Amino acid sequence: MQPKLIYKTLTIITCWLMVGCVTNMPKPKMSADDINASYSTANQAYADKNYKLALFEYLKLSEGIGADAVIWFRIGNTYTRLENYEKGIAAYEKSVLLDPRLSKAWHNMGVIQLKQSVNTWRQMLVYISKDDPLYDKALSLSKKLLEVVDEKPTSE
Repeated sequence: MQPKLIYKTLTIITCWLMVGCVTNMPKPKMSADDINASYSTANQAYADKNYKLALFEYLKLSEGIGADAVIWFRIGNTYTRLENYEKGIAAYEKSVLLDPRLSKAWHNMGVIQLKQSVNTWRQMLVYISKDDPLYDKALSLSKKLLEVVDEKPTSE
């Protein structure tokens, strides 16, 4: 290759990489005032049972301040209140990935998963015959699980 062609090729590659770096720069973070206002709005909306607004504000916070276990815990609580259990579990999982010692997130995730399990056993009992060899076992397990999941998730 000729030196001029090598120089042009390297110049083009360098420019392309520089443009890529500029376009992939992280978004600016929220200001402290914006964080406080959004957090206050989210918490008040949650307390007022306006879960859609609370979710909107918590999600805005998660984008604005980055990875925060407590924010993801609250997002999990809000999704749970909106009966979107899969997204609630996903938010709790993200919360415990960020802070594995956040016992409230583990607790709430476990309660929801147990409730989903009870629902599975109940559905099984609806669809299978009482003569099915697994019917009695399913009935017994669903009763035992119901006793365990009588507990409500924590909202803190």
